[in-house]
Amino acid sequence: MALLTEGTLVHKPHPSHPSHHSSDGDGFSPQVFNTIGTLVDITEFSTPQAGLLLIQCTGLQRFAIDRHEKFKHGLWVADVTFMAADQAVPIRPELKQRMLELDNPLVRLELVGDILARTGIAT
Repeated sequence: MALLTEGTLVHKPHPSHPSHHSSDGDGFSPQVFNTIGTLVDITEFSTPQAGLLLIQCTGLQRFAIDRHEKFKHGLWVADVTFMAADQAVPIRPELKQRMLELDNPLVRLELVGDILARTGIAT
């Protein structure tokens, strides 16, 4: 799974002009995605209505996209290289509790960033 940075999940015709083609010449709006993604395990899925698929998944391992190709009907395939697992960082129990009590996820994320910077994992 890789996050789209341009375009939509639904394969749509390019809106600017009927004869205008995307960079790959298929006449559909371009899709651009990040080159880093996550291998996932689909744990649950449902189809609450026609054309809508809800998927719940668990992230397993990060990967870097080496090469990608879009098939005729909009399906993307890629060759990837798996990335090393994140380094485990021990967190003091009182710090875990402090993070749990924070209501603001941005403040919680900033605290995690501070811990990573202090341990030398992130700069």
